[in-house]
Amino acid sequence: MRPLVVAFVASRAALVIVLLASLAFIPAETCGFCVDRSANSLLAGLSRWDGDAYIDIAQHGYEGADRASNGAYSPLYPVLVRVGGFALGGSTDAYIVAGVLISNAALLFGLRSLLLLASPRIGPDGARRAALYLLVFPTTIVLSAVYADALFFALAVASAVETRRGRWWRSGAFAALAALTRPFGVLAVIPLVLELWSERRQVRITTWLAAALAPLAFLGWSAYLYAISGDPLRVIHVYAAWGSAPRSPLQAFTDLFDPAIYGFPWFVLSLIVIFAALVVASWRVTGPALGAYATAAFLVLASSGSLTSSMRYELAIYPAFVVLGAMTARPWAHVAWTAASMIAALIFTAMFALWFWVG
Repeated sequence: MRPLVVAFVASRAALVIVLLASLAFIPAETCGFCVDRSANSLLAGLSRWDGDAYIDIAQHGYEGADRASNGAYSPLYPVLVRVGGFALGGSTDAYIVAGVLISNAALLFGLRSLLLLASPRIGPDGARRAALYLLVFPTTIVLSAVYADALFFALAVASAVETRRGRWWRSGAFAALAALTRPFGVLAVIPLVLELWSERRQVRITTWLAAALAPLAFLGWSAYLYAISGDPLRVIHVYAAWGSAPRSPLQAFTDLFDPAIYGFPWFVLSLIVIFAALVVASWRVTGPALGAYATAAFLVLASSGSLTSSMRYELAIYPAFVVLGAMTARPWAHVAWTAASMIAALIFTAMFALWFWVG
């Protein structure tokens, strides 16, 4: 774990340096909602895009006509940010600091869980490579910013680890928390469901209730949104208003080369093709339970109606990183992927800080 902690510190330091340098020397993009949340450059740069919504929810909640779009953001992360921000003094900067601390703590916990999950399958060296590739992924900045992605990653992988250990209720609890972290977070329960099915002759019938925790958590959250808005499909309607209504997977590619939507279509397309191949390979490398999760997560990405967030959603497909760790045993392959990915990560970090959409 120690080499991974060193990689974590080094990669986060590199991201911070690039973020601050880009804000100091490059003019930021301008738009109607591009307003810094903080006078501190680092905190402002780490609370871009979705970070603004999470801070707003942490401070003011979901209710009110002017906060209808907040329904697209699941509650666990902003609740934790609210608690942390209050404990740190209650200022906007305090909420941002809380969000950053939660994201990075979750990222470290998730990386440790990924090592535990991947080592029996691809060996400790391959597991360390898989974890490293998350730290240098092109959109890795969101794992350390005021975003819920690191928390979801940590909870989903923890659920899979507990499933492998046969701790069904712990796995179900982590999956339930994941379901309260991202709109598609309920998918985290897939490995648990499939493992319970494979062990159905050895487990008690009541143990299946562990797998019901995640769907029940999601239904409870949906019921709350319905109670405050009168709209039982509020999340879907918000995403539809943003142009991300569910569609056929092929339709998501129709606007990929529209310059008004994508500034780097070939990069987006290349990553999607790579992840499609990794997802297919995950059935063999990580087993059917994780392969099924990876497939479901990829299909959600492809059927979202838009691929503008695909590079961020790929972070949630953790079995793909396990496969990648297994495939790069040769030193040249490992160095090539790490270098190319890290260069892209630094570029996209600068773009993120300057209000360019990267996912």
